[in-house]
Amino acid sequence: MYDPRLSPASSATSPATAVGSLDLSAIIPVHGVDGARVRRVIGEYRAVLDTLDLTYEVIVVVSGRDPDLTEAMTNLAREGAVRVIVLGAWPGAATALSIGFAHSTGRLLLTLPPLHQVAVEALPELIGALGERDMLVVRRWPRRDGRLKQLQTRAFAFFLRTTLRLPFKDLGCGVRLFRRDVLDTVYIYGDQQRFLPVLAERYGYHVAEVDLPQAPRGEGGGPRASFLPAAYVRRLLDLLSIFFLVNYTIKPLRFFGLTGLVTFLAGTIMTLYLAAERVFMDESLADRPLLLLGLLLVVLGVQLFAIGLIGELIIYIHARNLTTYTIERLVGFEASAEEDAGAMSAMSGGVTSASDEASGGEARALHPAADRPR
Repeated sequence: MYDPRLSPASSATSPATAVGSLDLSAIIPVHGVDGARVRRVIGEYRAVLDTLDLTYEVIVVVSGRDPDLTEAMTNLAREGAVRVIVLGAWPGAATALSIGFAHSTGRLLLTLPPLHQVAVEALPELIGALGERDMLVVRRWPRRDGRLKQLQTRAFAFFLRTTLRLPFKDLGCGVRLFRRDVLDTVYIYGDQQRFLPVLAERYGYHVAEVDLPQAPRGEGGGPRASFLPAAYVRRLLDLLSIFFLVNYTIKPLRFFGLTGLVTFLAGTIMTLYLAAERVFMDESLADRPLLLLGLLLVVLGVQLFAIGLIGELIIYIHARNLTTYTIERLVGFEASAEEDAGAMSAMSGGVTSASDEASGGEARALHPAADRPR
């Protein structure tokens, strides 16, 4: 059910807005979409969420550079249906989601696209499937896309499976459900929203993928895929950044050192070969571009190796503040804690008795509580 205490007129410091006071927060980043269509989609989202025995809120993050969209969402907020965060400029979907997370209060977080990607009536199935898991990623299945879009998704899944050894099959879907604890460790920015499950998996959270039917095309359906070359370049760069973040965040020397070593050896072999030709075969090096290439590779290899060393030094300095793991639970520590507390209490009692005897009762006068039975 929608919590009426979350109307725009409610105070930001009221108990209703405390973190964890609600069961669910739905975050919707909206950019470059028709306001009337988004309004209908949000209404359908709320109609389904109202059927659940949950208190929830809907937070919309929108760019203020689109006046028509901003006005439509602001009017929706005045009706008490959503809470709206208006940004000055669009910082990217991942950053917009992070801003929405920071202003949310639910114990569970649900990210939703501004236009349907999955059948809206299947959302209760997603929420019910969380169980003991930390995060659920939706796979749109069966698919209703064109073949080119499906080929994109399969190629992306193949890259994740071969390079990062991750089983996700549809990270392009923006519907995710996860616990608030995930945000304590994982941080996303720019356009990394699709890689949130990858980073959560890296930190040891239990991430699973569930199948939900894809929304039909038509009114309220998702936008058509963009196949512009610039989109492919951006996705390739995002893949490279995630590949580096997942594998070499705390061990940069393994990447830069290996790359620099290979480059240095290649340049050294070229240079030694040319030097041997000059010494033993009296070959001229004045018109040999290979010499410049060899020297360039040697210098580049040294620089790459130096970058890796500097990265290792930075990691070492900040090692205490780095956390690349999560503790799921502790077993057998409760009894140890009680024994330690008892030992500390006994030691404290012994010290107090010795002080009392040495001070001739002066300690009891200063601390009358010492005479009380325990």
